[in-house]
Amino acid sequence: MEREGAMPDMEKWLITLHTATVDAGRNMVNNLVEVLWAFKQQATAARLFDLAVRLGMYPEYYVRYVVLA
Repeated sequence: MEREGAMPDMEKWLITLHTATVDAGRNMVNNLVEVLWAFKQQATAARLFDLAVRLGMYPEYYVRYVVLA
């Protein structure tokens, strides 16, 4: 399956952030996911979070609870 859109660029950017400091990459992912959820872009947020897990920013068993209002 070929990746499309901005995800390869996002992957390079997250790798750069993650190598600088673990918290920087994780905090950026958290903030981006929150913004994407706020703008009803749940599928993109899920792909970004999955990418972060695959890059090792979160443990694979990490579960994120989202409270929907």
